[in-house]
Amino acid sequence: MNRLLLILILILSFQTQANADNISDFELEGMSVGESLLDHFSEKNIIKELNSKYVYKYKSKFVRVGAGVGDGFILIKDIDQYDDIGITLKLNDKKYIIYSLSGRIFCDEGINDCFDSQKKISKDLKNFLGNSVKFETWERVNPDDNTKKSKIFGNDFIFDKSNEVITVGVYNYSKSYSKKTGFYSHTSIAIYSEEFNNFLNNEY
Repeated sequence: MNRLLLILILILSFQTQANADNISDFELEGMSVGESLLDHFSEKNIIKELNSKYVYKYKSKFVRVGAGVGDGFILIKDIDQYDDIGITLKLNDKKYIIYSLSGRIFCDEGINDCFDSQKKISKDLKNFLGNSVKFETWERVNPDDNTKKSKIFGNDFIFDKSNEVITVGVYNYSKSYSKKTGFYSHTSIAIYSEEFNNFLNNEY
């Protein structure tokens, strides 16, 4: 089974109710935005991850940790559809509430492979979500790349009753940025809470 087919199967597994009204009705690898990360990992390992060199700290109160299988992962989770999982928390939140979830899929066959996946996933999400969301596309320079050569291309599905979002993005990193940081181009499926989405809109 190829990677793209796995992604499409995953989209169908998002649904937990017949009609999804908000992002709490969706799951990514068994986790949902709004629940506690303690439902999936021990507090000991969460704290270790928060203090690891791999954690990503935003310019505010949010922080992103990773989960997956292989070297470097403290939060070990067996995943098939993604190369790794990103989980956004708030600093100093002892309840470890999840504010966003994302799954990355690296462009093994080149950047066009990522854009093809984004196009197909977005089409299927449009058919699935229907008129319950507003669809928007955007493009911006990756703010973390000082050379301005890395770009992000996003398709947003914004829920009518809130500012919650499911976004399908392509992160196209320059060779120099990848060499410097160890980050590589990928497709991402992400689920954002209203609070985290508002933060991103104001920050970037």
